[in-house]
Parts: sequence; structure tokens; C-alpha cells
Amino acid sequence: MKRAFLITGAEGCGAMVVTRAVCSAGVYGDYGHVQRLDDADFEAAPDGIVLRRSCPHGGVWPDLAELVGRMREAGYVVVPVLVMRNVIMNIEAQVRHGYVETHRMAHDSIVRANGWVFSKLAEVGLYPEVVCFEAFVLDGEVRRVFFERLGLDGPEMEFFDPVSRYRTDQEELRVES
Repeated sequence: MKRAFLITGAEGCGAMVVTRAVCSAGVYGDYGHVQRLDDADFEAAPDGIVLRRSCPHGGVWPDLAELVGRMREAGYVVVPVLVMRNVIMNIEAQVRHGYVETHRMAHDSIVRANGWVFSKLAEVGLYPEVVCFEAFVLDGEVRRVFFERLGLDGPEMEFFDPVSRYRTDQEELRVES
């Protein structure tokens, strides 16, 4: 059976790290900003692939329903994965990485992104596996169950503490008007 893992979420949610872990589990794909499957030509791809699409992706809101359709046309069973993150940390990540200028813009983008993912997947009859980024990287048992649900052997790799870089700033983090 050909399977395509579509990993998505708001910018700065940790989808890149989750995609890296899926790639490390032996699935064909890339976790960086440039991916071999960016052209959405899935016909010649291997039986197991992973593609990451943040929302927005490169300033454009990706049509996930169309992407799923193209994967299905190439014979894949699509397994969507939505990565969600502590919203305060996700807001700060978006501002720090320059995706948006203000905390309010980040908040609005995250809310829109999560709704976008559910709506676009519902258009094609799918509901995503949802993973909490912080729990995924901090708890090996969470990762074990996650990979078990995907039918993959979990990789041996090190994860960083995604909370530590924000601990000293948490009192200052807030959504600005």
C-alpha cells in the first residue's frame, strides 16, 4: 500500500521537526524549506512519502484538498498530520522567525491556519492525526504511540526542549492589539 504523510500546521508549530522524525523513520521526503516533492509530482515517488506544508506556505495558503487529490491520483492513501503547539510559544516563534510582525498577527495566523487545515481536509473526507509538538519532543512514550498510529518504527534521534528558549520570556509573551 502506498502511503503519503501530509504534515501540516501553522508556521512555527514544529511541523519541520515532526517531518524530520518521519523522514528519519525511513519515509522518503525532506523536512527543510526546499523539498524534493515540492513540485507535487507524486507519480514517480516511492511507496512511502512525507510532505510538509505549513499554513501559509511561502506566503500562500496551500490548497490541501487539491494536494490530497493529487496524492490520491498517484495511488496513495493519505495520512494527514496536524502539528499543534502551545499557542504562546507558537506566537513567539512566528514573530522571532519573521513570519509576521506582531503578536496579534501571529495569533490571527495560527487561528486561521488551524481552521484552514480542518476545513480543507474535510473537503476530501479526511480528519488529521493531531500531535502536540511539546509532548512529541519531550515524551518518548508520546512519540512511540504517534509512530505506532502511523504504522512506522520510531527513529532513534535526539530532540531539543522546545520550551526552554521561551521560559525566561513567558511573562512578557502576550497577544498585542
